[in-house]
Amino acid sequence: MKSLIYGYGVTGKSFERYLTNRNIPFDIFDENIDQHNKKINLSDYQTIFCSPGIPKDLYESLKQYAEVITDLDIFFKEDTQINTASHNYSGNSIDSETFLAGQTIYGLFTSITLTSGACIAYKI
Repeated sequence: MKSLIYGYGVTGKSFERYLTNRNIPFDIFDENIDQHNKKINLSDYQTIFCSPGIPKDLYESLKQYAEVITDLDIFFKEDTQINTASHNYSGNSIDSETFLAGQTIYGLFTSITLTSGACIAYKI
């Protein structure tokens, strides 16, 4: 069964590279991009890779169709060397937060430099 990338912004493009590198077949859906705004049947997918900009109610509703995975889920599952994950820039919250300025975090998909007000979560 195919996977679905739901949302094709920065994280969606990272999901695309991740799935392509693992030879996992996928489709892309993003209602804001004509090329990827096609009618889909969510039941056709085994896994939905969900971008952080997706509203929480939509994120929760996707779970009735397939396993829903985020970039942080992949990071915590696959990265055994680093125990810190970067908070996304879209304002979504995660449990444990601390605020730092000028720190660089290297994650699964990107490297970011945290600025004042950005937060990170520690894996315990």
